[in-house]
Amino acid sequence: MSTERGKRYTQDQKKELLELFCQSGLNAPRFCTEMNLSYPTLMRCLGS
Repeated sequence: MSTERGKRYTQDQKKELLELFCQSGLNAPRFCTEMNLSYPTLMRCLGS
């Protein structure tokens, strides 16, 4: 997944991201680092 500035994720992409996060067994900061994703972006996905 791209983390270019202003990237918008579809609902399907958010669902996939959350599934990957849950399956990873990693804590949120580590998951974000490995996925090249910002922590605030993950938190927004969790909230939606």
